[in-house]
Amino acid sequence: MANSDDKQLLSQIASNQKRQRGGLILTPILFFIAMGIIMAGISTIQSGNTALGICIILVGIVAFILSAKYLEHLSDQKNKMKELVGQSVVREILAERIAIEQYNPNQYFNRDFLEHCSILPNYDRSSGSDYISGTYRGVPITYCDLHLEVEQESTDSDGNTTTSYYTVFRGPVINLALRQPLNGYVRIRERRNPRKEKGFFSGIINGAADLFNIDRNTVETENAQFNQQFKVDTSDPQLAFYILTPQFMEHIVQADMIVNGYTNIEFNQGIVTLALNNGTDAFELGKYKKNDQFLEEARQRFRYELNSILSIVDEMLTKENLF
Repeated sequence: MANSDDKQLLSQIASNQKRQRGGLILTPILFFIAMGIIMAGISTIQSGNTALGICIILVGIVAFILSAKYLEHLSDQKNKMKELVGQSVVREILAERIAIEQYNPNQYFNRDFLEHCSILPNYDRSSGSDYISGTYRGVPITYCDLHLEVEQESTDSDGNTTTSYYTVFRGPVINLALRQPLNGYVRIRERRNPRKEKGFFSGIINGAADLFNIDRNTVETENAQFNQQFKVDTSDPQLAFYILTPQFMEHIVQADMIVNGYTNIEFNQGIVTLALNNGTDAFELGKYKKNDQFLEEARQRFRYELNSILSIVDEMLTKENLF
């Protein structure tokens, strides 16, 4: 049975999600009513009654503004829910494994980082959540869930142009601080794999791998299987071979098995970045179900997600001469 704190939290969650459901129904209704009123006003003007038509159009514009405001309110309710669950539930789960310095459920890495991270694809629109900063096993770590999309325009046979957005990246991004800065960079990018082209990845825009800022400074290791799975770019081949020992390459392959998606890693100066394109968005509550165990089940799911993420980090931390 849920304790008193959980009962109060469940009540807040149920109330918030009820308002969100109401908003999802009411917003499109208001929008279509507004459009109908505006069209009626235009029709009235065309029939010769200009003054009345203008008044009707003004009413439609007001209804349209109300629709937009309600949509904004809906987004605010969603953010409040994320903040509530994050600070009340997710934070305590994170604190079991990570010494947290900062946790912001509705934030993610800033635009400057996204623009300069070479292992992330080019994008037109970004969103994210669960920004975490702290220390794990003595190593400074930052984390967020990230969603990147590109814009595509298409024109039909009548010349009408429509704009759509396609996902090119969705998953966790993790930064780990090195003990000593490296003099250069090593980037490890997973090659496209037909066996992974299903589910989430079937919806990724064709050629998304080509959206990376790939340079020509590639090297190959002595591990043919690793070379087949990953492409390695580096500013210094000796640095690449210093990092990519036979044992560490095995750990990268093991980490990729946990990722269950595409694994991209960059060693650059004093930071190691992991961009794990696996279609996941961790620490999300989902739809409320009237169940006393709902929060406890969510906590168990969040623990599983955290342990999966940190098991990938653990594979990186086997490179003890760097951390």
